[in-house]
Amino acid sequence: QLAVKDSTRRHYRGTYNAHLADALGGRKLEDVCRDPGAVEALAQCGVGSVILTLCCGLAAWARREDLITDNRLVRSGMRHGSVNRVRQHRPYTAEQLAVIKRQMRDDALTVDILAVTGCRISEALALRPADFTSGPDGYSVRIERQVDRQTRRDVELKVAGKARTVPVPASLYRAVAEQALRAGSGSGRLTRTSYGTFQSRLSVAVVRAGLTGFVAHNFRHARAVELDRLGVPVADIARILGDTVKTVMEVYLNHHSADADALIRSQWAA
Repeated sequence: QLAVKDSTRRHYRGTYNAHLADALGGRKLEDVCRDPGAVEALAQCGVGSVILTLCCGLAAWARREDLITDNRLVRSGMRHGSVNRVRQHRPYTAEQLAVIKRQMRDDALTVDILAVTGCRISEALALRPADFTSGPDGYSVRIERQVDRQTRRDVELKVAGKARTVPVPASLYRAVAEQALRAGSGSGRLTRTSYGTFQSRLSVAVVRAGLTGFVAHNFRHARAVELDRLGVPVADIARILGDTVKTVMEVYLNHHSADADALIRSQWAA
């Protein structure tokens, strides 16, 4: 049995290396990672999400940029201090979001949910149509579970007491209802896409949208900043994100805002 396992391991390693060699075309991996187009091509050549994540990580290190992702490969680098743990706010335009959604196709609704609610990927993938409700005050979604990356089963939120109800626009509520109608079931998940597959698809989509160093967690950052600019109290932002006030202040709202400087200087304008 050990001999068979070793043989199988060598076979897959050889196949993997062959795919990677074809994708690189004689160039060094770190050089390819500097070119967003090459990273996209590498993602489409069949080498898999691990190599794609490696490329994104190397690209970030080559540009000396901070990269935050939930992928275990990059997280292991964080534990050893290889990647700066400070998360940066990376804004995106409505046009770029539209490009991402077109590229994501069947997962476009999940992208919308991430952008509107600021929830985590594991939480978005666990949502069901029944979690979206309407009331006298408007539409909302109840976030109370997440997908386990290993077993792909629904589990309770890792952070106790962080189940929450988040307001959503009517357009998202209708989109969820339409997708549930097409699927013919309101009890199952909105998507069958796995955590890793979603990450890989999104990595390609953001490149096509012209975004560099952008990962799914940046939707969460952008939503926190947007809520802050709308004047939503920090305590309520923390409730909507399912996080602590301390984390929101130190992680999501710690960026330098040129708008804030302009606002301060405006009080001295003649």
